[in-house]
Amino acid sequence: MVDGNSSVPFATFKETTKKDVFRVKLGSGESTTGYYENGNLVIEIPKGNDEYSKEVFSPVK
Repeated sequence: MVDGNSSVPFATFKETTKKDVFRVKLGSGESTTGYYENGNLVIEIPKGNDEYSKEVFSPVK
């Protein structure tokens, strides 16, 4: 996934053994989890203190 304002990757994805669940490495170097939910890609963005926010990305049509 690439930031729309740059050619620098926002995140890179690696498959896991579970269908539609991914290991995600953010451009900041942080590692997290991504998955498909209701046709959208969800990335759990680390907020610190072991808390995460849910970022939902809809497919481009």
